[in-house]
Parts: sequence; structure tokens; C-alpha cells
Amino acid sequence: MKKENKKIAILTIFLGIIDQISKIWIILINKEIPIFQTGIVLRIVEKENIDVTNNITHILLAIIAFIIMVRYITSNNQFIRKESKIILSFGIAGIISNSIDRVIRGNVVTFIDFGKNITLNLSYIYLIIAWVGFIIILLKNSTKGVGEK
Repeated sequence: MKKENKKIAILTIFLGIIDQISKIWIILINKEIPIFQTGIVLRIVEKENIDVTNNITHILLAIIAFIIMVRYITSNNQFIRKESKIILSFGIAGIISNSIDRVIRGNVVTFIDFGKNITLNLSYIYLIIAWVGFIIILLKNSTKGVGEK
């Protein structure tokens, strides 16, 4: 494994551990924590029981996405830049951590409550970072080609 890929793997594992620690912490303290004056509250948001079929579907899709991302990151293609690999490591960490929740707890623990039925956890934030980051990279690369003609 290349040195760069080892660093990406360490980053991915670190992000996943941070997410799992945050979920365990919020479960253990079991109380609401307001975040300054923002209206955002840290608390466990009760979820309805998700059926087993839905969980299995999510886990299978996560496995497929995980395999695709890992193959992309570890390929020897010289055109895959380090920034793309870092962004994808956020996606992989989010996928793995939420899948761990589905396997162990039967549902995904969400605890960052923005109100109006918007609740997240760090894994969802990682996935948002991955999507937005990848879109930015794609847009940046597509506009490079336009000016070079």
C-alpha cells in the first residue's frame, strides 16, 4: 500500500472513530445540550423502528458504495488527485459508521437537532462534506478544460 493511501486509510478510520465516540457519548449522557444561542441542540432523537429489510438494503448499498470508493482511492491512476481521495475518505467514514449503527443498534443514531425535523450525526456531515467536496472538484476540473481550448 502506498504511503499516501495509508494516510487516507488512517484519516478514514479516525473520522469513523470520532463519529462512534460522539454517538456513545450522547447516549451515555442522555440529556439535551444547547449549542450556544444557535437553536441547535445535541440530544438523542427518537427514531421509529426501521424494518430489517430496509436496514439490509441500506447495508448492501453501503457495501457497494464502499467498494467503489476504495477501488477509486487505491487505483494507480495518476490522474486521481490527493484532494479527491481525502474527500472520498469522508464518504467512506460516513458509510462505515452509519452501517455499524445499523448492524449493532438496528438504526442510525442522530443527535444534532436543527429543529424542523432536521437531525444529523457526524457521519451524515461527513457524507455532506464528501458530496459537496466532490461536486466542487468536478466543477473545478470541468471549468479547467473550458479555458484551455
